[in-house]
Amino acid sequence: MRSNGFFGRSSGTALAAALALVAAAPACTRPTPARPHLVLITVEGLGQADLSEANNLRQLAGQCVRFEGIDLVSPSVPRALALLFSGLRDAPLPEGTTAALQPPLGPGAPLPGSVDTLFERAAPRGFETAAVLSRAGLGLESGLPQGAVHLWDRERLETRQDGALPLTAALNASVEFLDARMARAVEHGALLWVHLDLAQLPAAEQGPFLDAAFARLSAALEADPRHVLAAWFLPAQDSFSYVAPFWLRVPGQTARLDTEVNDPVHLLPTLLARLGAHPPLDATPPFAELEGRDLLAEPAPAAAEASEANGG
Repeated sequence: MRSNGFFGRSSGTALAAALALVAAAPACTRPTPARPHLVLITVEGLGQADLSEANNLRQLAGQCVRFEGIDLVSPSVPRALALLFSGLRDAPLPEGTTAALQPPLGPGAPLPGSVDTLFERAAPRGFETAAVLSRAGLGLESGLPQGAVHLWDRERLETRQDGALPLTAALNASVEFLDARMARAVEHGALLWVHLDLAQLPAAEQGPFLDAAFARLSAALEADPRHVLAAWFLPAQDSFSYVAPFWLRVPGQTARLDTEVNDPVHLLPTLLARLGAHPPLDATPPFAELEGRDLLAEPAPAAAEASEANGG
């Protein structure tokens, strides 16, 4: 059992601080959408950064449900992201469930266009979708941001007029996107994916940047008291552990630490449920069936009884 969770490692402090700013932010009179905004932050390349001074992340952790037992089959970032956005494994699936991803996904392999992504599944609910990606190779060529109406990939970030490095440019573009949605009345919320590749920074700068990034994104979300903030910390390529902590801040949800081993196939259904898009969704043609479940949902009585009978 990892009783200390993410904070048992040097890379664990930073995420908690950002959530504290959300709680402490003053009330705002700007309009709130009919549906909540959801910001999904994926982080890679954290390595051995010192997060001892990342107070924003530490406070954020105290407001999250922290799933510290999300186990990957490899440290490949493209492979993990493909699983997150498709909700499907890259191995052949049992007959009658859904088509396997062909060809089998490997590092850098594109997500087939026939696969329904998080963006495509959320769009029918009226969400305005956007992706800001600081790492090269995650743009349209990867298939990951299929369904994103707005896209800032690495190439576009490098041409921004602010002259910032791609990582800083990604943060600036994300905050600008959220500020624009908060400043006007919108019927539906926004779904924003931000990918931060911290390997672009020296180790000494990674912790302060990550802490400040979560603080800025949290502050940009404060006008919507119902917003959902999710963060997935992917392991370094040379890591001996394939555990990828997943943090989720949901209004009204009691913060807790969950150290049970969980399959990442459950992450997509969990995010869709926070958007009010509980699978299955009505669509023509229908979306592929998902294997996973909502990690925040209460287990069905029969399942709970079976678990107790098995001693767990």
